[in-house]
Amino acid sequence: MVCLTAFFLTAVAPILTANEKDYHSRWLSRHGYVQKPFPLEWRPAHPPKTETDVVAFEKYDLRTESFIIPDFVARYGIPQRYLVSPREKQQSLIYDLPSGHSVELFVHQPPEIIILAAAILDSRGKLVFLIK
Repeated sequence: MVCLTAFFLTAVAPILTANEKDYHSRWLSRHGYVQKPFPLEWRPAHPPKTETDVVAFEKYDLRTESFIIPDFVARYGIPQRYLVSPREKQQSLIYDLPSGHSVELFVHQPPEIIILAAAILDSRGKLVFLIK
């Protein structure tokens, strides 16, 4: 029994953790989203280093801050992924954070620059914070 428990902890547990962190990515790919390069139309002249702290995103206040893609990117940096769905006009900009969280911006294709909604998801895809 001790050998079986040790095997589980060293071989199977890391796989479960990796699968939990990848839940959101698998869901997006199953629903037809394809990764594309970040559009030049949305790129600020001097983007900062991409933010990696979920707390910084949670402090975003729609009442006092812009909900325009270039302004958001000028504050938080270029997202790691730009995903496009061939079936829908909706697209997503995703910041993958070291904590396992994802910050997802729901947008239309360029030249549109308005953010439709933003969500922070935990590593299992559970909604933590929503801005719309």
